[in-house]
Amino acid sequence: MTTSTDRVLKAAGHLNLPALIAEAFITKGTVLYLDGRSYEGLTCLHGGLWLAEDQGLAYQQVRALNNISDSCVPLDPAMGLGAARKGLGIVWRLGLRDMEMYLCENGCRNAISTGDWDWIDETVTAALGEGSDILNTRLLGLIAVMRANRGDAAGAEDILKGNESLIRDSTDPQDMPAFLICEARVALAAGSFEKAHEKASAAAQSDYAVALGVTEFSLAGRAALWRRDVLEAREALAALAAIRVHGEWPDLAKRQLEAGIAALEGRMDDATALYVETAGGWRALGVPFDLALGQLDFVTFVGPREPAAQKAADEAGQILRSLGAKPFLDRLHAAAPDPAGGGEST
Repeated sequence: MTTSTDRVLKAAGHLNLPALIAEAFITKGTVLYLDGRSYEGLTCLHGGLWLAEDQGLAYQQVRALNNISDSCVPLDPAMGLGAARKGLGIVWRLGLRDMEMYLCENGCRNAISTGDWDWIDETVTAALGEGSDILNTRLLGLIAVMRANRGDAAGAEDILKGNESLIRDSTDPQDMPAFLICEARVALAAGSFEKAHEKASAAAQSDYAVALGVTEFSLAGRAALWRRDVLEAREALAALAAIRVHGEWPDLAKRQLEAGIAALEGRMDDATALYVETAGGWRALGVPFDLALGQLDFVTFVGPREPAAQKAADEAGQILRSLGAKPFLDRLHAAAPDPAGGGEST
Protein backbone atom coordinates (compact mmCIF):
# COMPACT_ATOMS: atom_id res chain seq x y z
CA MET A 1 0.00 0.00 0.00
CA THR A 2 1.40 3.39 -1.04
CA THR A 3 1.20 6.11 1.62
CA SER A 4 1.39 9.87 1.19
CA THR A 5 4.98 9.87 2.48
CA ASP A 6 5.88 7.19 -0.08
CA ARG A 7 4.53 9.42 -2.84
CA VAL A 8 6.49 12.39 -1.46
CA LEU A 9 9.65 10.28 -1.32
CA LYS A 10 9.23 9.18 -4.93
CA ALA A 11 8.66 12.72 -6.21
CA ALA A 12 11.41 14.25 -4.07
CA GLY A 13 13.85 11.59 -5.20
CA HIS A 14 13.20 12.29 -8.89
CA LEU A 15 13.56 16.04 -8.28
CA ASN A 16 16.69 15.64 -6.10
CA LEU A 17 15.23 17.44 -3.07
CA PRO A 18 17.25 16.06 -0.11
CA ALA A 19 15.58 18.26 2.51
CA LEU A 20 12.14 16.98 1.49
CA ILE A 21 13.40 13.38 1.37
CA ALA A 22 14.79 13.72 4.90
CA GLU A 23 11.53 15.24 6.14
CA ALA A 24 9.51 12.44 4.56
CA PHE A 25 11.67 9.73 6.15
CA ILE A 26 11.39 11.42 9.55
CA THR A 27 7.61 11.70 9.21
CA LYS A 28 7.26 8.12 8.01
CA GLY A 29 9.44 6.84 10.86
CA THR A 30 7.45 8.78 13.44
CA VAL A 31 4.11 7.45 12.16
CA LEU A 32 5.42 3.87 12.18
CA TYR A 33 6.77 4.24 15.71
CA LEU A 34 3.55 5.75 17.02
CA ASP A 35 1.73 2.75 15.57
CA GLY A 36 3.97 0.41 17.57
CA ARG A 37 6.21 -0.61 14.63
CA SER A 38 9.38 0.28 16.50
CA TYR A 39 12.09 -1.30 14.34
CA GLU A 40 10.68 0.09 11.10
CA GLY A 41 10.13 3.49 12.67
CA LEU A 42 13.63 3.84 14.08
CA THR A 43 15.13 2.63 10.79
CA CYS A 44 13.34 5.40 8.89
CA LEU A 45 14.23 8.01 11.53
CA HIS A 46 17.91 7.10 11.41
CA GLY A 47 17.77 7.17 7.62
CA GLY A 48 16.37 10.69 7.72
CA LEU A 49 19.04 11.69 10.22
CA TRP A 50 21.83 10.27 8.06
CA LEU A 51 20.66 12.23 5.02
CA ALA A 52 20.22 15.43 7.04
CA GLU A 53 23.75 15.12 8.43
CA ASP A 54 25.19 14.25 5.03
CA GLN A 55 23.54 17.28 3.41
CA GLY A 56 24.12 19.71 6.31
CA LEU A 57 20.39 20.17 6.98
CA ALA A 58 20.40 21.47 10.55
CA TYR A 59 16.65 21.71 11.16
CA GLN A 60 16.03 18.21 9.81
CA GLN A 61 18.87 16.88 11.99
CA VAL A 62 17.27 18.37 15.07
CA ARG A 63 13.81 17.09 14.15
CA ALA A 64 15.15 13.58 13.54
CA LEU A 65 17.10 13.57 16.81
CA ASN A 66 14.07 14.82 18.73
CA ASN A 67 11.82 12.11 17.30
CA ILE A 68 14.46 9.43 17.87
CA SER A 69 14.67 10.55 21.49
CA ASP A 70 10.89 10.40 21.82
CA SER A 71 10.77 6.97 20.19
CA CYS A 72 13.44 5.55 22.47
CA VAL A 73 11.68 6.28 25.79
CA PRO A 74 10.00 2.84 25.79
CA LEU A 75 12.73 1.17 23.70
CA ASP A 76 16.29 2.29 24.46
CA PRO A 77 16.58 5.21 26.92
CA ALA A 78 20.37 5.44 26.66
CA MET A 79 20.11 5.93 22.89
CA GLY A 80 17.24 8.38 23.41
CA LEU A 81 19.21 10.51 25.87
CA GLY A 82 22.20 10.53 23.53
CA ALA A 83 20.00 11.73 20.66
CA ALA A 84 18.50 14.52 22.80
CA ARG A 85 21.91 15.71 23.96
CA LYS A 86 23.19 15.79 20.39
CA GLY A 87 20.11 17.68 19.26
CA LEU A 88 20.39 20.20 22.09
CA GLY A 89 23.99 20.83 21.10
CA ILE A 90 22.86 21.79 17.60
CA VAL A 91 19.99 23.89 18.94
CA TRP A 92 22.24 25.85 21.28
CA ARG A 93 24.93 26.32 18.62
CA LEU A 94 22.59 27.53 15.86
CA GLY A 95 19.89 29.18 17.94
CA LEU A 96 17.03 26.88 16.87
CA ARG A 97 15.26 27.55 20.14
CA ASP A 98 11.82 26.40 19.02
CA MET A 99 12.99 22.78 19.33
CA GLU A 100 14.79 23.15 22.65
CA MET A 101 11.80 22.42 24.87
CA TYR A 102 10.86 19.24 23.00
CA LEU A 103 14.42 17.90 23.07
CA CYS A 104 14.71 18.79 26.73
CA GLU A 105 11.49 16.98 27.62
CA ASN A 106 12.31 13.86 25.62
CA GLY A 107 15.87 13.75 26.92
CA CYS A 108 14.63 14.01 30.50
CA ARG A 109 12.07 11.24 30.04
CA ASN A 110 14.92 8.97 28.95
CA ALA A 111 17.28 10.25 31.66
CA ILE A 112 14.96 8.99 34.41
CA SER A 113 15.87 5.45 33.39
CA THR A 114 19.55 6.14 32.74
CA GLY A 115 19.99 7.80 36.13
CA ASP A 116 21.16 11.14 34.73
CA TRP A 117 19.02 12.96 37.27
CA ASP A 118 21.33 15.94 37.84
CA TRP A 119 21.27 16.50 34.07
CA ILE A 120 17.47 16.64 34.24
CA ASP A 121 17.54 19.35 36.91
CA GLU A 122 20.18 21.39 35.07
CA THR A 123 18.62 21.07 31.62
CA VAL A 124 15.05 21.82 32.69
CA THR A 125 16.16 24.82 34.74
CA ALA A 126 17.98 26.22 31.70
CA ALA A 127 15.03 25.59 29.34
CA LEU A 128 12.13 26.82 31.48
CA GLY A 129 10.55 29.97 30.12
CA GLU A 130 11.75 29.38 26.55
CA GLY A 131 8.50 27.84 25.26
CA SER A 132 4.75 27.97 25.68
CA ASP A 133 3.03 27.73 29.06
CA ILE A 134 1.95 24.17 28.30
CA LEU A 135 5.49 23.04 27.43
CA ASN A 136 6.79 24.67 30.59
CA THR A 137 4.12 22.80 32.52
CA ARG A 138 5.21 19.48 31.04
CA LEU A 139 8.82 20.20 32.03
CA LEU A 140 7.70 21.12 35.53
CA GLY A 141 5.99 17.73 35.69
CA LEU A 142 9.40 16.13 35.22
CA ILE A 143 10.86 18.33 37.95
CA ALA A 144 8.05 17.06 40.20
CA VAL A 145 9.10 13.49 39.42
CA MET A 146 12.66 14.29 40.42
CA ARG A 147 11.50 15.93 43.65
CA ALA A 148 9.45 12.85 44.53
CA ASN A 149 12.19 10.41 43.55
CA ARG A 150 14.54 12.20 45.94
CA GLY A 151 12.11 12.31 48.84
CA ASP A 152 10.20 15.60 48.51
CA ALA A 153 6.73 14.22 47.83
CA ALA A 154 4.98 17.32 49.20
CA GLY A 155 6.98 19.62 46.93
CA ALA A 156 6.24 17.37 43.96
CA GLU A 157 2.51 17.44 44.67
CA ASP A 158 2.56 21.23 44.94
CA ILE A 159 4.12 21.49 41.48
CA LEU A 160 1.56 19.15 39.95
CA LYS A 161 -1.45 20.80 41.60
CA GLY A 162 -0.24 24.22 40.52
CA ASN A 163 -0.23 23.19 36.87
CA GLU A 164 -3.12 20.75 36.66
CA SER A 165 -5.74 23.17 35.33
CA LEU A 166 -3.62 24.18 32.34
CA ILE A 167 -3.22 20.53 31.33
CA ARG A 168 -6.93 19.80 31.80
CA ASP A 169 -7.83 22.62 29.41
CA SER A 170 -5.34 21.61 26.72
CA THR A 171 -6.57 20.17 23.41
CA ASP A 172 -3.17 18.71 22.46
CA PRO A 173 -3.45 14.90 22.76
CA GLN A 174 0.14 14.70 24.00
CA ASP A 175 -0.39 16.82 27.09
CA MET A 176 -2.73 14.74 29.25
CA PRO A 177 -0.83 11.42 29.08
CA ALA A 178 2.47 13.26 29.69
CA PHE A 179 1.01 14.82 32.84
CA LEU A 180 -0.67 11.61 34.02
CA ILE A 181 2.53 9.59 33.82
CA CYS A 182 4.30 12.24 35.89
CA GLU A 183 1.49 11.97 38.44
CA ALA A 184 1.92 8.20 38.42
CA ARG A 185 5.67 8.40 38.99
CA VAL A 186 5.21 10.86 41.84
CA ALA A 187 2.60 8.60 43.44
CA LEU A 188 4.84 5.54 43.13
CA ALA A 189 7.73 7.34 44.83
CA ALA A 190 5.39 8.60 47.56
CA GLY A 191 4.13 5.09 48.28
CA SER A 192 0.62 5.75 46.94
CA PHE A 193 0.52 2.59 44.87
CA GLU A 194 -3.22 2.57 44.17
CA LYS A 195 -2.99 6.12 42.81
CA ALA A 196 0.12 5.24 40.80
CA HIS A 197 -1.72 2.33 39.19
CA GLU A 198 -4.76 4.50 38.47
CA LYS A 199 -2.77 7.34 36.89
CA ALA A 200 -0.49 5.09 34.83
CA SER A 201 -3.47 3.13 33.54
CA ALA A 202 -5.27 6.36 32.67
CA ALA A 203 -2.18 7.61 30.84
CA ALA A 204 -2.06 4.44 28.75
CA GLN A 205 -5.75 4.68 27.90
CA SER A 206 -5.56 8.35 26.92
CA ASP A 207 -2.27 8.20 25.06
CA TYR A 208 -2.27 9.04 21.38
CA ALA A 209 0.72 6.74 20.74
CA VAL A 210 0.47 2.96 20.98
CA ALA A 211 4.17 2.59 21.79
CA LEU A 212 4.09 4.86 24.84
CA GLY A 213 1.78 2.40 26.55
CA VAL A 214 4.87 0.27 27.17
CA THR A 215 6.13 2.67 29.82
CA GLU A 216 2.69 3.31 31.24
CA PHE A 217 1.50 -0.29 31.57
CA SER A 218 4.87 -1.27 32.99
CA LEU A 219 4.51 1.34 35.74
CA ALA A 220 0.91 0.29 36.36
CA GLY A 221 2.04 -3.30 36.70
CA ARG A 222 4.76 -2.44 39.20
CA ALA A 223 2.33 -0.39 41.27
CA ALA A 224 -0.04 -3.38 41.31
CA LEU A 225 2.76 -5.69 42.42
CA TRP A 226 3.78 -3.32 45.19
CA ARG A 227 0.15 -3.47 46.37
CA ARG A 228 0.45 -7.27 46.04
CA ASP A 229 -2.50 -7.30 43.68
CA VAL A 230 -1.78 -10.20 41.34
CA LEU A 231 -4.97 -9.70 39.30
CA GLU A 232 -4.14 -6.09 38.43
CA ALA A 233 -0.53 -7.05 37.72
CA ARG A 234 -1.73 -9.74 35.32
CA GLU A 235 -4.02 -7.23 33.61
CA ALA A 236 -1.12 -4.80 33.15
CA LEU A 237 1.06 -7.60 31.76
CA ALA A 238 -1.69 -8.64 29.32
CA ALA A 239 -2.10 -5.02 28.18
CA LEU A 240 1.67 -4.69 27.77
CA ALA A 241 1.84 -7.87 25.70
CA ALA A 242 -1.10 -6.77 23.55
CA ILE A 243 0.73 -3.62 22.43
CA ARG A 244 3.13 -5.80 20.41
CA VAL A 245 5.94 -3.25 20.50
CA HIS A 246 9.25 -5.03 19.93
CA GLY A 247 12.55 -4.17 21.56
CA GLU A 248 14.76 -5.01 24.52
CA TRP A 249 13.12 -2.59 26.99
CA PRO A 250 9.55 -3.82 26.34
CA ASP A 251 10.68 -7.45 26.54
CA LEU A 252 12.47 -6.84 29.84
CA ALA A 253 9.47 -4.96 31.25
CA LYS A 254 7.23 -7.93 30.49
CA ARG A 255 9.62 -10.43 32.07
CA GLN A 256 9.97 -8.15 35.11
CA LEU A 257 6.20 -8.29 35.66
CA GLU A 258 6.19 -12.05 35.06
CA ALA A 259 8.83 -12.42 37.79
CA GLY A 260 6.79 -10.43 40.30
CA ILE A 261 3.64 -12.39 39.54
CA ALA A 262 5.53 -15.69 39.91
CA ALA A 263 6.90 -14.58 43.30
CA LEU A 264 3.50 -13.49 44.61
CA GLU A 265 2.06 -16.82 43.49
CA GLY A 266 4.77 -18.67 45.43
CA ARG A 267 6.77 -19.86 42.40
CA MET A 268 10.06 -18.66 43.85
CA ASP A 269 12.40 -20.65 41.59
CA ASP A 270 10.69 -19.26 38.48
CA ALA A 271 10.76 -15.75 39.95
CA THR A 272 14.45 -15.97 40.85
CA ALA A 273 15.41 -17.14 37.38
CA LEU A 274 13.42 -14.34 35.76
CA TYR A 275 14.81 -11.67 38.08
CA VAL A 276 18.40 -12.74 37.41
CA GLU A 277 17.73 -12.75 33.66
CA THR A 278 16.11 -9.31 33.59
CA ALA A 279 18.82 -7.77 35.76
CA GLY A 280 21.39 -8.76 33.15
CA GLY A 281 19.25 -7.19 30.46
CA TRP A 282 18.83 -3.90 32.33
CA ARG A 283 22.60 -3.72 32.88
CA ALA A 284 23.32 -4.31 29.21
CA LEU A 285 20.79 -1.66 28.22
CA GLY A 286 22.47 0.98 30.41
CA VAL A 287 19.45 1.88 32.55
CA PRO A 288 20.58 1.83 36.19
CA PHE A 289 17.36 3.17 37.69
CA ASP A 290 15.30 0.50 35.93
CA LEU A 291 17.87 -2.04 37.13
CA ALA A 292 17.61 -0.78 40.71
CA LEU A 293 13.81 -1.00 40.67
CA GLY A 294 14.01 -4.52 39.29
CA GLN A 295 16.45 -5.56 42.00
CA LEU A 296 14.23 -3.90 44.59
CA ASP A 297 11.35 -6.02 43.30
CA PHE A 298 13.55 -9.11 43.57
CA VAL A 299 14.48 -8.68 47.21
CA THR A 300 10.99 -7.47 48.16
CA PHE A 301 9.09 -10.42 46.72
CA VAL A 302 11.63 -13.26 46.99
CA GLY A 303 13.31 -12.12 50.20
CA PRO A 304 16.93 -11.46 51.20
CA ARG A 305 17.55 -15.03 52.35
CA GLU A 306 17.90 -16.04 48.71
CA PRO A 307 21.63 -15.41 47.92
CA ALA A 308 20.88 -13.95 44.49
CA ALA A 309 18.29 -11.62 46.03
CA GLN A 310 20.82 -10.42 48.62
CA LYS A 311 23.24 -9.58 45.82
CA ALA A 312 20.39 -7.77 44.09
CA ALA A 313 19.75 -5.76 47.26
CA ASP A 314 23.40 -4.76 47.42
CA GLU A 315 23.39 -3.61 43.80
CA ALA A 316 20.12 -1.72 44.20
CA GLY A 317 21.44 0.00 47.31
CA GLN A 318 24.55 1.23 45.54
CA ILE A 319 22.53 2.65 42.64
CA LEU A 320 19.81 4.24 44.74
CA ARG A 321 22.31 5.89 47.08
CA SER A 322 24.22 7.32 44.12
CA LEU A 323 20.96 8.80 42.77
CA GLY A 324 19.76 10.10 46.13
CA ALA A 325 16.54 8.11 45.60
CA LYS A 326 15.50 8.20 49.25
CA PRO A 327 11.95 6.74 49.07
CA PHE A 328 13.12 3.74 47.07
CA LEU A 329 16.12 3.29 49.33
CA ASP A 330 13.77 3.30 52.30
CA ARG A 331 11.75 0.51 50.68
CA LEU A 332 14.94 -1.42 50.08
CA HIS A 333 15.97 -1.07 53.72
CA ALA A 334 12.55 -2.33 54.78
CA ALA A 335 12.92 -5.41 52.57
CA ALA A 336 16.63 -6.05 53.28
CA PRO A 337 18.08 -4.08 56.18
CA ASP A 338 21.53 -2.62 55.57
CA PRO A 339 22.11 -3.71 51.93
CA ALA A 340 25.82 -3.44 51.10
CA GLY A 341 26.44 -1.86 54.48
CA GLY A 342 24.51 1.23 53.44
CA GLY A 343 22.88 2.01 56.78
CA GLU A 344 19.95 4.38 56.96
CA SER A 345 19.05 6.68 54.10
CA THR A 346 19.45 10.40 54.62
